Amino acid sequence: MLLSYLSSRISATESGIPEFVKAEPNARKVQECLGEDEERFAADREKALSRACEGTVLLIRRSFQTSRAEIVGRHALHCVNRRENGAPNNDKPFYGKQKIKTIRKYANVFTQILRYIWRTAEMSEQLKYRLTDAQQQALKRLQHAASGRVSSNDEREDVVRASSEFWVTMFDHDLKDNEYENAVLSGLAVLGTCGEKNGWVPAIFYTPTLAAMITSMRAIIVRRAWRARVDYIEQQINNGVCRNVAEQDAPVIHQLAQQDVAKFMTMTEFGGQPHPIQTIHTQKIYGLKIRYTTNANGQVG
Repeated sequence: MLLSYLSSRISATESGIPEFVKAEPNARKVQECLGEDEERFAADREKALSRACEGTVLLIRRSFQTSRAEIVGRHALHCVNRRENGAPNNDKPFYGKQKIKTIRKYANVFTQILRYIWRTAEMSEQLKYRLTDAQQQALKRLQHAASGRVSSNDEREDVVRASSEFWVTMFDHDLKDNEYENAVLSGLAVLGTCGEKNGWVPAIFYTPTLAAMITSMRAIIVRRAWRARVDYIEQQINNGVCRNVAEQDAPVIHQLAQQDVAKFMTMTEFGGQPHPIQTIHTQKIYGLKIRYTTNANGQVG
């Protein structure tokens, strides 16, 4: 199991990561594309990137705030937290009442990967990951939404919406022979090179990074479905339709969420099409196996 886990991590450097993390990973160079140091990059693009990161943080925070039974209903929370999606069982709904400290850790993983994609998307001739047409368009919409000054609530909501669609398209990606052609999986592999002494991050510390992606995406899917229903109701009311009629005709949240879950958030069945979430779940299982079967260092009482 340990060899399988390590081989999956090492293959990342051979197939989906820039030259500076091959062979001997250098944490300093990797952090240049993941961190907040703006000196090496164009000022205007970095300002837009900073706004985009704020939009992603706000998206994740609002997604967990929305993922409550009193807001979206229990059925929506159940459909994103089933065994088919990697949950231990089908008994418990998705838990959205995460602590602020936990949400910050989750958002930090997403913003690091966003910086990596934002700063390397135009280096396609040097990288193995490839953005699909839909992903390129989603990135452009996010860049456009974050390019101007974000001062009003409407402008901030535009960035949040663009961030939501960007992350959905990143996961709605049919994987081919090389799974690290997906930018999210490539970014996660880069995060795995930022260990001590320019080495790999140990499995015990890397597994929470994978869990952050899975849990946050479930919340984003729930909020996306809720947002679609709310937008439909508001549009109908603006068109002169009674609120009761608009709410009755509006799409159901759990049905919208179920469509996204079935499309790209479930474990791959035999004969099915793999998506990035499958690779993330698999690596998480490897990491948990190592985490719970490795003896801790001895201590003197």
